[in-house]
Amino acid sequence: MAIKDAIIKWFLLNVIVPRRAIFGTPGFITADISKSFYREVVLPENVFYDIEKRVVQKYKNGAEILYRIGKSFGFCFGKNNNLPNIRTVSKREFISFSNFLARYVCATWASKIEKLSIDIENGIFQLGVKNYIICSKNGLGYLLTTGVIAGIWSYSLYNKRLEAVHITCEGKGQNSCYIIAAPQKFFEKENIKYIICDEFPTYDKTFMYEKFNKPVKIQRYSLMDLINTNVIKYEKGMIRFGDERFFECDISLIYLLENDNLLKKIIFDVCFEWGKNFVEKNKVKDVDKFISNILTAFGWGDVSVLKEKKKVILNFYPWCELAKNSHFDFIRGLISGMLSFGGRDIKFKKFELNTHQEHPVLCLNI
Repeated sequence: MAIKDAIIKWFLLNVIVPRRAIFGTPGFITADISKSFYREVVLPENVFYDIEKRVVQKYKNGAEILYRIGKSFGFCFGKNNNLPNIRTVSKREFISFSNFLARYVCATWASKIEKLSIDIENGIFQLGVKNYIICSKNGLGYLLTTGVIAGIWSYSLYNKRLEAVHITCEGKGQNSCYIIAAPQKFFEKENIKYIICDEFPTYDKTFMYEKFNKPVKIQRYSLMDLINTNVIKYEKGMIRFGDERFFECDISLIYLLENDNLLKKIIFDVCFEWGKNFVEKNKVKDVDKFISNILTAFGWGDVSVLKEKKKVILNFYPWCELAKNSHFDFIRGLISGMLSFGGRDIKFKKFELNTHQEHPVLCLNI
């Protein structure tokens, strides 16, 4: 790595990322980029490893389903956070911000950038990385690798007909992940197989977003508390608990997944299995307390497991405009699995999201 790149990476990992992603408020993980506030949660990599694998195995168009959701997420993230694009800033400013954004994302979702190239005139973006989340394990990466990159690049150039392709992937035994995002005609000319996704769901962030997600003080452990006490490891932008890798992500990704009716059962089942295994392999003694502490620290609000494990309340639950169509399959599955240790079988099938108060409250019932 060149000296300049090494300095940039050090600055991102040690200065920019910690300042932009705020870990010190219990129940909330917030970040800002381009002066725009958004709410994040910490997610288990292995859950997405399994979701991708099962969707591709179950549906003939599974890759297209995941890619479409990823592209929607990337496009909406750019649009709703007012990221600079080719229409709003000069070419020089656009290239500078695009370089920063790619390095920022890879500082938290990968361990090393090996190639970064931005060609505005031809609409081509190239990225080579090591240890990128999920795809480096399962060799797929339709959701958060090619999908997200295609979405952000489409927003950046204001052209929905831009797509992204995994040329090489660590998860397939190759040396690194190499992705190209470009116009559809580029892939046709180069005879590279790609997914066509001209249409995908979008949504607009409203004034309610900041109102509902504004952090408040609660008496719990924050992610930073768990990092400072070495319960959680945070190094080189990667979050680890034991042998599990986690990553931060805007909450809208979860809602976009949950809004697809074909994925609801897969999401719940995968999260249930992961939650049960996570508690058992870590030999958790006080499960109720563990769930409250870890999920609150991971940004899911103020989480309380009530007596006899028949009800869970999540005050200040992370919200976005897509919540109205959600059945909250992800968090229902996680908590159901965590409470189903030692031969138990607890499944939260009922849910209610109350948004009539100052902050959203999600109630889960058996």
